[in-house]
Amino acid sequence: HYIKIRKGHEEEAIHQLRVTLKKINAIFKLVAYVAPQSFNARLAFKPLKEIFDLSGAVRDLQITHQVLCQYQMVYNQNIQKSISEQLVLAIGQLVEWKKRKPSGQLFVLAGTPAQCLKTISQAQWLRGGVGYIDHLFQKIEFLMNSQKKDKWHRIRISLKRIRFVIDCASNMKKDFASPEEYKMIGLVGKLLGDWHDRVIAVEKIRSHATESTNAMQMKDDRELLRRMGRDRRSLLAASRFYLRNLLANR
Repeated sequence: HYIKIRKGHEEEAIHQLRVTLKKINAIFKLVAYVAPQSFNARLAFKPLKEIFDLSGAVRDLQITHQVLCQYQMVYNQNIQKSISEQLVLAIGQLVEWKKRKPSGQLFVLAGTPAQCLKTISQAQWLRGGVGYIDHLFQKIEFLMNSQKKDKWHRIRISLKRIRFVIDCASNMKKDFASPEEYKMIGLVGKLLGDWHDRVIAVEKIRSHATESTNAMQMKDDRELLRRMGRDRRSLLAASRFYLRNLLANR
């Protein structure tokens, strides 16, 4: 995916790069859960942390543009220009990443991490997968009842990790998770993904508003923010409803 990005900045390649990095991070978290004494997930992922952050900055700008186009075919030109300029810069930083890295650092699964992975049996993987998923669901239950400002973002991350672990474990044991539960996890994840996309877009609108914006555009922006606010609340309400059903049926 990174090679495709360097050649043509393909939007889908950036999305797939992000998904792949998140899967790697989720598996590292699982390994650390299974073998905490011999594996450090944060340390193992460290060589990829920079490209994860750089690709995230690009993806956030792409998502903002996509979301705004869903609401307005032609949105505020000042915001559009600012997003386009930032996107060019963010892609440039992402493309330059490899030049700053020794070739050996591109391969994170080397040495000790690789040896640790080889020593974990399939039975350990499956038992660890069940335990780690239970741990993540417990974390989600705690967050549901907390007042943390970023709780829904954390819940979304935990659901992604649960889905990635199920995908991995299902390659070893096809009935590892019930199809109904997996489908519900995907549904809530999609709802929270749409919610998060609008959160990012709202932040960009507010941060890119300029004094040169004319009165008509300011009025349109206010109406856009109101519509997105309503949609965010609806998406959260639906997420809360289905997530409670998911937790109740475990």
